Amino acid sequence: MAQVVLEHLTKVFAGPRGEGIRAVDCVSLAVEDKELLVLLGPSGCGKTTTLRLIAGLEEATTGTVSIDGRVVNGVAPENRDIAMVFQNHALYPHMTAFENMAFGLKLRKVPRAEIAARVGEAAEILGLAACLERKPAALSGGERQRVALGRAMVRRPRVFLFDEPLSNLDAALRQQMRAEIARLRRRLVATMIYVTHDQDEALTLGDRIAVMKQGVIQQVTDPMNLYRNPANLFVAGFVGSPPMNFFKGAVVSMRGGLFFQEQTPNGAAPLKPITLRLAESSAGTLQAYLGKQVILGIRPENIMRAAGAGEALLEQAVEAVVDVVQPMGSETHIHLAGGAHPFVARVPASDPVRAGQKLSLTFEMGSARFFDPETHRAIV
Repeated sequence: MAQVVLEHLTKVFAGPRGEGIRAVDCVSLAVEDKELLVLLGPSGCGKTTTLRLIAGLEEATTGTVSIDGRVVNGVAPENRDIAMVFQNHALYPHMTAFENMAFGLKLRKVPRAEIAARVGEAAEILGLAACLERKPAALSGGERQRVALGRAMVRRPRVFLFDEPLSNLDAALRQQMRAEIARLRRRLVATMIYVTHDQDEALTLGDRIAVMKQGVIQQVTDPMNLYRNPANLFVAGFVGSPPMNFFKGAVVSMRGGLFFQEQTPNGAAPLKPITLRLAESSAGTLQAYLGKQVILGIRPENIMRAAGAGEALLEQAVEAVVDVVQPMGSETHIHLAGGAHPFVARVPASDPVRAGQKLSLTFEMGSARFFDPETHRAIV
């Protein structure tokens, strides 16, 4: 397989008035041999353009793409030894599944016996052995996408590139195909770069995740560190469902300790601000922000009903009114109004709540994150 290295990679497109549109902005990234790296971000963030630059389908404005230490900027896509699986499976409708999977090998003049062996092996791995004589119209959506995967597999490339391959499938098929790709990855032990806007795909598939926004990489790390320690407000709000709750406020000194005290979005003090004692793990760092504004971020699962959290400390308790109840099967998301900011808590499905109910809640401040309101970067 291969290591892929991007150095100061930039792509600028010409806009309708001749202005430059910077789709990828000075991206530097190393994808290690046999690693599955996910490029994650919203539509228009530059992740697909980055993938196309690696594949050679777009020409870089500046910067380099290297595969196994060789700069491939001037190398044609067919000579980069990569295989790409697209959002639209792009199968030839007049060809059988076997012929679609074999087509690229035929173009490369691979002997027929080897083509049959490679396609047969891929079909066995992907569970397509019974479908090889069918044309795409006679295949399900999941089977068609597996044929597209098989077409890439039989090439035995050094690098696999996936461009949102599951986004056109329904939820059940996406779940199934996600497991297929995970199993495939373990069997092939291949270098893979996977583009998606779906954070569930990113968190379940990636060895590491690179989060992009407006052409710039915001953070690159393993899935759990990304979730628990986001580098900035964008990552914190983008990764997680429901997303992290944010509260604007200030660090204040009260009762011999440091507290977070809520403020309204315009900086004024609400009538009943949420006031929470800082955890010891963050108090030392936030001492430098005493009297200054910060943004408190906390995940919905770190907000618990006081009755279920043991003896709740007054300094960690928040009173709020249930606004909306969203049953999710195994859990319930409750939208709450309290202080100046609405927020969401995640509770067990067995925990009965109703709209209009007043709840006493405990914030697990050891899991809270704090951000600088000017730079949006994480403080702690």
